[in-house]
Amino acid sequence: MSSDEIPQNEWRRCQPGSIRGMLRTNLQRRKLGFAVRVVGLTAAVFLMSFLALARPNALSNDHEIGGIRCSEVHKCKQGYQEDSLKPDLKEKVEQHIVECVGCRTYLSTTTPNESSAIPACEKPSKVASVSLDERQQDMLAMSVP
Repeated sequence: MSSDEIPQNEWRRCQPGSIRGMLRTNLQRRKLGFAVRVVGLTAAVFLMSFLALARPNALSNDHEIGGIRCSEVHKCKQGYQEDSLKPDLKEKVEQHIVECVGCRTYLSTTTPNESSAIPACEKPSKVASVSLDERQQDMLAMSVP
C-alpha cells in the first residue's frame, strides 16, 4: 500500500483550522438565510401595501355573492325598490341579499331617493341565518307545487 492511500478504517487528522473554518462557513450560511427571509418578508409587506393603495377595493369588503358584488347591489338600489330591474339582475340581487346581511339591511332601510352612507358588508358565514321578507316568502310559495 502506498503512503497516499488511506485504508477506510483509519482516520485522518484534520488540517489545523479546518473545523473552525467549517463553523465559520456554517454561521455565514445561517446569516445569509436569515437575511434572505427578512428581505422576502419586507418585499411581501411592501407588495401588499402597494396593492392596498393602488387598488382600494382589492382588500375591501366588496364581496361577490350570487354572481353580483356588494357595490353593484348598492347601485341597483333604486331599480330594486321600484321593481324595475331586469329579471336576471333582480334574481342576482335577491340571491345576494339572502346571504349578505349588510346589503339586505341597506336595501330594506333606505328609500330610493335617500342618500345615506353605505354600510360595510360582512363576508357571510358558512351557514347564514336568514330572515325572509314578504317578497321572498311570496316567491318561495309560488315555486312550491
